Amino acid sequence: MKQQYKISAYILSLLISCIFAVSISYAQDFREPVDNLTLSSRNDYGTYNYNDKKPKYFHTGMDVKNANLDPRNYNTPVYAIEDGVIHKIFGLNRPSDNLRRCDGSWETSPSYDSEGNYYDSKNNHGFGMTVIIKHDSGKYSLYGHLHCVSLGINPGTRVTRGEQIGILGNSAYEYLQHERFGPHLHFEIKDRGVLCDQEDDYKYFGYSEPPYPDAYGYHDPILYLNRSKITDVSPFPIVLNYDMILRPGPGTKYGRLTNPQYLGSDLFRDTEFVVFRKAEVEPDLCPSGVWYQIYLPSLYSPSGTERYGDYEGWICSDYVSPSSSSVGEVVNTGTDGLLVHIQPTVDAEVIAKVFDAQKLVYSQTSPSGSGCNNQWYKIFLPKGVNGNINSGWICGNYFATTPPEQTLSVSLTADHSSGNAPLDVTLTADVSGTATGT
Repeated sequence: MKQQYKISAYILSLLISCIFAVSISYAQDFREPVDNLTLSSRNDYGTYNYNDKKPKYFHTGMDVKNANLDPRNYNTPVYAIEDGVIHKIFGLNRPSDNLRRCDGSWETSPSYDSEGNYYDSKNNHGFGMTVIIKHDSGKYSLYGHLHCVSLGINPGTRVTRGEQIGILGNSAYEYLQHERFGPHLHFEIKDRGVLCDQEDDYKYFGYSEPPYPDAYGYHDPILYLNRSKITDVSPFPIVLNYDMILRPGPGTKYGRLTNPQYLGSDLFRDTEFVVFRKAEVEPDLCPSGVWYQIYLPSLYSPSGTERYGDYEGWICSDYVSPSSSSVGEVVNTGTDGLLVHIQPTVDAEVIAKVFDAQKLVYSQTSPSGSGCNNQWYKIFLPKGVNGNINSGWICGNYFATTPPEQTLSVSLTADHSSGNAPLDVTLTADVSGTATGT
């Protein structure tokens, strides 16, 4: 049947964007907060914690260090990632003399931000000495656990990209050197100039419950750091041609995403995942310099040996191939996520967890029942403490499978003889099958 639709030029532009999968670039000239940046621990942006201080929460920043310096020497400079204004500075949780300057002197932390508003700078919520910068781009960056803050860095001070603002450390609460963790920089990019997600004293600081931290105004720092040209792509499945290593960013320089105790690779050959971002960077051990960001189930071990899981990670595109496998999306799980079982029954061992908006390849289905009102779907898993297990089962109650692709033939015509394109155009489409909706 032939149908005609009257649509505005704006809606048409959105439709064309969808048809041609126009990508969205995240490339911005933000420098790294430390030179030779790499992860300092297991805590990447969006790392999911099972048995740590914040169980069942996502990490809202990256814990980083300079790969070429020993952070225990307290000599790693921390830099402003972009031009901006110092918005807030927090000292240790002490009534006075709680802010250490990098010349060794102590003073009382300021109590008014760059806009003249009072805030409690003596309650750092575990971030220790912290600097928050309001950038010209409208984003804010947070630098936590500093060992000291540079002289002249105060709320209202204008800073330039690459200007030193402090030294990397492990301050927290009232302690200059907290014994619970080693020196590193907790680094965030966010929409608000506050310690937590909504304000300085609020529910989430350093960690947030599902959904992903983006929902609370946080952003993956990798998307904003320099030397990465990152674009969103229309999600598509790939299959791994080899066992592979996962990275927290597009490049081997970022270190390894998974625990160092895992010798060898992090992903099994012949497993399949969904790509949703692409990066083109300088070639390193990835010859083409093209990297894919993929969704990942967060591995889980009830014994506590698997403390962390991942929502996503980066792999080199040179060692994968396109896949024609079916894809589904996790939906309506709220803050709980969806458990992955070793067998298609709710009584089977839980080996991973997946979360809303994640798109996953499924390779097999199993009939409903065994505690699930819908059929079960078999998905692929990364390597981990579960040995050679490369797949698990999720209940279809919370998994929306993608319908097969449909071909839409579109013909566009517009009379612009007057010199200006009309605000409205007529879209004529030949539609096969049954048309529904309004």
